[in-house]
Order: sequence, then C-alpha cells, then structure tokens
Amino acid sequence: MSKSTSISFGIRNMADTLRVNLFRIGIIWLCVRVGLRRIGINLFRIGVNLFRIRVILFCIRVYCGHGFSVLLAVAWFGVRIGQVGHLRWFCKRILVGFFLVLTRMIIISVRILSSG
Repeated sequence: MSKSTSISFGIRNMADTLRVNLFRIGIIWLCVRVGLRRIGINLFRIGVNLFRIRVILFCIRVYCGHGFSVLLAVAWFGVRIGQVGHLRWFCKRILVGFFLVLTRMIIISVRILSSG
C-alpha cells in the first residue's frame, strides 16, 4: 500500500469515527433534552442563561482581568445554585460589591477619557 493510500484511508477512518461519535452525542443530547423537558426544565433557557454569563464574563475579563471574572463566576453560580441562606446572601453581597466597583471604574475611566 502506498503512502498516499494509507493517509487517505486514515483520514476516511477518522471521518467515520467522528461521524459516529457526533451521532452518538446527538442521540444522547436528544434523550437528555426530552428527559429534562418531562420534568419541567427547559434546556433552551439554560443555554441562554449560560450564554449571557459567558458574554458577561468575557466583557469583565477584557475590562478587569482574569481574576475578577473567576470571582464573579463563583459568586454568580453561588447565587443561582446556592439554596443555603448564608451562601446565597454572601454571594449576593459579592455580586453587589463587584458591580459597584465595576460601575465606579467605568465612571472614572469615562471622566478621564472625556476630560483629556
């Protein structure tokens, strides 16, 4: 078997494997979606919320750096997931403080840019 034949055979093999794996993932995703919808959880809303969180984290990462976005992610998920009263209260305080600091930074930077 020549080298080009073995390369094309390997690529075809990889494509078949990828196609089968994508098909399996699609079936699993469909089953999960139907199952969650039966118990009243809409995956579209979860996806939209996760997309919003990712956009917010990207903007914060660009503006403030990586550490702030990690802190915000932990606090956000603590508020969304935390059923314990103290954890939820603490994470809400982190979020409120973070957004106060962020708005203060934006106001200061706008003043500096507009004055110069």
